[in-house]
Amino acid sequence: MQLLQQQGKVLVEVTEDKMKKLALLLITLVIIGCSSKVEKRKIMLGHYIAGRNITTEDISETKADAALSLATRLTGKFDFIEKPDRDTIAQKFYDEGKKPILLDIAKIAGADEVAFMRADRFINMLRVELVLIDVADTTERQIGEGFAHLNYRQATTEKALFDPSLLTATQRAFADAKNNSKLYSNQVGNLNVKPVPTLILTGIGFSLPIGISPWNLYDARVTSSFSALEAIFEVTKKSKDFVAYDLETRDSLYSLFNLYVVENYNLPTLNEIDALRKFRVGYFIAGSYEQLPEAAEISLTLYKINENDVEKIRTVVDIINEDKIEEMNKVVANLAKKLLNIDSD
Repeated sequence: MQLLQQQGKVLVEVTEDKMKKLALLLITLVIIGCSSKVEKRKIMLGHYIAGRNITTEDISETKADAALSLATRLTGKFDFIEKPDRDTIAQKFYDEGKKPILLDIAKIAGADEVAFMRADRFINMLRVELVLIDVADTTERQIGEGFAHLNYRQATTEKALFDPSLLTATQRAFADAKNNSKLYSNQVGNLNVKPVPTLILTGIGFSLPIGISPWNLYDARVTSSFSALEAIFEVTKKSKDFVAYDLETRDSLYSLFNLYVVENYNLPTLNEIDALRKFRVGYFIAGSYEQLPEAAEISLTLYKINENDVEKIRTVVDIINEDKIEEMNKVVANLAKKLLNIDSD
């Protein structure tokens, strides 16, 4: 029998039998804890391609490797084999006069999956594609893609900064490949992302009923429609459910299909929608402006682009009470938040 004392006071009496039971319990807990740990699958970058409009200065293999490393580790469920470890194994092959084979390197490194990664840029939109191949069974493949807007520019040169967008697009591509939209749900801020479709802002159709006097907003619809779409984009770019194209990128997309006379104050044509479909855009927003005697009614509608048609998802409507472009921008921004379920600032 042992007595545990503190300043002369007996705290607890422990017999040898109790100590043995306590030790056994601790050992059991350790065994259970170890057995409950799931070994993380290890990912290795096998090959990276700087695709359309991407230079090595924009996204080098080192940057791609770092983005995929962080994207896998942030999940808490996967590990990553870093480039120095892969290069060390490859160098041993060279030293032995052998040509390093990717699959052999992966097996020696302990990789469970090899990733093939490609990055493409279209004006201000970045796309990352991942193909994950199982090392144990190379016929098992998972494919995913992720998009991110190039939001950041250098202060002096206005050159796009790729690193933040590259990580976001890589996270989305990895989650898409794993078919798990909640892969990063435990992260916060910009790291809490999921695979999302792309979104285009089309036109706002202006209408003037017979006998109604137009506002300046209607007469200056070339300017007011452009300003309104810019206000909508400032909202949509904050969405966690869509990746929105800015107007410059949208117009460049149209030009690929020889659509050069696209007006922001008209509803989208079938040719415009077909161009979006061919470019694999998932959704678009169209609006309407109707002049009333002493106000104007404006609406925004979200559409899904299907293979052969478009599907109306929802419409939101509000009234503009002042003939001011600032008022219109305020109204359409609020409508965009409601349409896409974006929390107000």
